[in-house]
Amino acid sequence: MLGNHFDAWVYGAIDPNSGTSILAEVGRAFASTVATGWKPKRTLMFCAWDAEENGLIGSTEFVQEFAEVLKDRAIIYINVDLISSNQSLDVRTTPTVYQSVVEVAKLVANPMESEQKAGRKSVYDTWLKYFPSDTKWLPDYPKMIVPGGGSDHMSFLNFLGIPVVDMTYRNASWNSYPLYHSMYEVPYVNEHIFDVDNLAVHKAMAQYWAELARHYADAPVIPLNASTLARKLVEVYVSDIKVEVEGLKGKYPKEAEDARQQVSKLIKNAQDFLNVTQEFDANVALFKIPGFLKDDRTVGRLNRRLQKLEQCFINPSLGLAAHNPEKRHVLYSLSGDDSYEARVMANVFDQVSAFKNAKTTEERAKIGRQLAYQITVVQYSIQCATKLLQTKI
Repeated sequence: MLGNHFDAWVYGAIDPNSGTSILAEVGRAFASTVATGWKPKRTLMFCAWDAEENGLIGSTEFVQEFAEVLKDRAIIYINVDLISSNQSLDVRTTPTVYQSVVEVAKLVANPMESEQKAGRKSVYDTWLKYFPSDTKWLPDYPKMIVPGGGSDHMSFLNFLGIPVVDMTYRNASWNSYPLYHSMYEVPYVNEHIFDVDNLAVHKAMAQYWAELARHYADAPVIPLNASTLARKLVEVYVSDIKVEVEGLKGKYPKEAEDARQQVSKLIKNAQDFLNVTQEFDANVALFKIPGFLKDDRTVGRLNRRLQKLEQCFINPSLGLAAHNPEKRHVLYSLSGDDSYEARVMANVFDQVSAFKNAKTTEERAKIGRQLAYQITVVQYSIQCATKLLQTKI
């Protein structure tokens, strides 16, 4: 699924019509290609959302109305809200998608002559330059943060657990851009200020979007990477919980004991998940070898598990407890302070903060038990994902 919204605050030549025009061109290109006889293995769906600026109403209502169909059939949702600069690609996504977005970026020629002269021939080269890796075990992957709110990918990930990509072209030093939502967002800005070489940046973004969509629509095995998610869990997410809970245990050994015990189990579950995903990805790699004997039913079983993997981390009870039906993803949710930003395992770290701020021993003990419970919710999701992948293909 490819999507962009078409409503704007004023003229909207940047937000959203830079993305709207690209979506239309990508759709035209795919239609022309289909006319030559090519047919993708999976359906490509183009989405033009209304009422995004009023609170993501169009995409949210769609996701909720067609939730069961989307859970059963959707593979990935790729969003381009806008492009606002000519400096670099910027991609926000989750770990299962890291590998594919990087591989595709290496295939798209750099639209900026100045970057080509500096030896950065592809979109990937500039991306890694301006957004260097923040992960020791993925040094060749640019920094990619978790998608937050603020655009139409939100409900797909947070409500249904469908992998998403939210991407743009922007200046690395700006989170936004000076003309954001103003009356000065007119076509002159796109054509004569930041994309003066016959809209080369728009074209490169279209090529990247189209190739990423083709990558997911045409690959025999869906190009999601389970072991990258598991490694991120072990090395970052679970590690961060361990550090926090050990700190609480040092000050309040009795009240934090339940949480400490649960963290020990969580670490084991995460390591088991990593071991299973590494074996699973090794099997997936075999099916990518040309000439390797494979039948459609076996490939179908592989794909079904990859499609359902992220959905293991959806827990509707989280949304009910928070009185927020969108807050259902165990790992990823929106920041309470800034809905544009994401938080990782918010329910766990909310309890950590509450524990630190507790005034009495009785209050602290109660929160400590709730913290342990929230850790078990994460465990349950990891166990679901482990069982999903460990059964013989």
